[in-house]
Amino acid sequence: SDETQPSWQRMAIVGTVVGLAAATRFSNLLLAPLVTAIILIRAAPGQRARVVRLGLVATVAALVVFVAIWPRMWTQPIVHLQAAWEVLRQQHLPEYYLGSLRQLPPWHYFPVYLLATAPLGLLGCALVLGGWRAFARREPGMLVVLLWLVAPFGVAASPVRQDGLRYVLPALAPLALLCGAGLGHISSRRWKAVALLLGGYLAWAGLTVRPYYLDYYGEQVGGSATAARRHWFEVGGWGEGIDAAIA
Repeated sequence: SDETQPSWQRMAIVGTVVGLAAATRFSNLLLAPLVTAIILIRAAPGQRARVVRLGLVATVAALVVFVAIWPRMWTQPIVHLQAAWEVLRQQHLPEYYLGSLRQLPPWHYFPVYLLATAPLGLLGCALVLGGWRAFARREPGMLVVLLWLVAPFGVAASPVRQDGLRYVLPALAPLALLCGAGLGHISSRRWKAVALLLGGYLAWAGLTVRPYYLDYYGEQVGGSATAARRHWFEVGGWGEGIDAAIA
């Protein structure tokens, strides 16, 4: 309907959000291609050319907001952006990844971390059932969720890859939505039973990972104990569980 189609006011708001996000963290620039794709997917037939023109409003709004709230852009912006980039590209201490100590893990670092840390039951519901619903039924809303899931992994193009899922946490929200869509697709009559089983499974998963609650690894990689023993992933990187482990 006309009420859901982009207007210059809506595009100005979208641009403002992107500008605020980018000024907060450089990796939030990944919002720009994601928002563009979502708007094009949701555009009514024959309206895409108009939407592209309106996109200029969002671009200008994002730039204005970015410059306005970051005083370093008021003088010598290029110099200050280069200085910020030099800080950004400094990798922290090396960390273990897939059995070896690495200063800069490879490009697949973040996707592998997501697959290793997502509870297997949720991962199956999300990728198998939710993914099937998105591709087989070609629902625009589900395609948007899939794009939302993939977009954060663009941070792999940055010069810093470290600390597990920290840089791609936004991917967890669409993963949860895909899981819910997948479970809802099974059968509305079986929903209560499935919900109880899933709740019990998550409770079991939480108990098996103690005391490393912040470093959860699923049964697909043998849990946190196996990840630590084989130096596959970081465990105890933030100090959680160290007292219990020593005891």
